[in-house]
Amino acid sequence: MAKVILSLGSNLPDRKENLLYALKKIDENVGKILKISSIYQTDPWGFEAENRFLNMAIMVDTNFSPHGLIKQLNSIEKNAGRTKKTSTHYESRPLDIDIIFYDEEIYYDKDLQIPHKHAHKRKFVLIPIAEICPNFVHPIFKKTILEILQFCNDNKTVELLEEIEFVKSR
Repeated sequence: MAKVILSLGSNLPDRKENLLYALKKIDENVGKILKISSIYQTDPWGFEAENRFLNMAIMVDTNFSPHGLIKQLNSIEKNAGRTKKTSTHYESRPLDIDIIFYDEEIYYDKDLQIPHKHAHKRKFVLIPIAEICPNFVHPIFKKTILEILQFCNDNKTVELLEEIEFVKSR
């Protein structure tokens, strides 16, 4: 079993429902959800959009390999209405699920990079992770999430929206 930290986001209609859908499908198809952050409302990062994002982080126990995991997560995104990107730029989406950490592993190939290559630059990723595992040590930077957050230069707004309760199926 691997403990993975995922970042979830949505900025298209029914944002909260999209996140709840992701939690349900991850719990059913990926592994046991161990920790869930609050939901945060955030400004888009890297592009302009009409709608703000809802973001959260979760920790999951999974048997999937990194590539098996990303296939499962991509399927959940697609079933939530996500389509292939129309450009190389960031764009609005009903659901985005990123693997931020996979245990303490460092994994790079042409299709997948773990730890996520931009996580340390994004408060909308770091703040929810800091809520559920503040002392997790980044395997490359050898600093805790709280230490990385202290020095993050991201000036986008990240505001606590609400705590949620999720009833697990197991």
